[in-house]
Amino acid sequence: MEHNKLVRDRIPEIIGKEGKEAEIVILDDEQYLIELKAKLIEEATEVSLSQNREEVLSELADVREVMDALMQVYEISPMEVSTIQALKAIKRGKFEKKYYLKEVK
Repeated sequence: MEHNKLVRDRIPEIIGKEGKEAEIVILDDEQYLIELKAKLIEEATEVSLSQNREEVLSELADVREVMDALMQVYEISPMEVSTIQALKAIKRGKFEKKYYLKEVK
């Protein structure tokens, strides 16, 4: 079965324990970054398709794992992300009021 996607580090080992063989390619830095961004979209889509709290929690953990990898590539600290998040909350607000913008006239 063809997958053609970035996977977690232990996936080849897990596949091997199932008696199957995984064909793995080690990505260069440029392709790794491309695939990390694609993985973020994949995981965000899975969050949107989640049906209950357990599924959302599991998928959010996957999103955070990809975010952590992207932060490592770009040498971004969690504090930097939190600071920008706080500044945006002050300037533009959060999502607490559940506003849905339909149109601007």
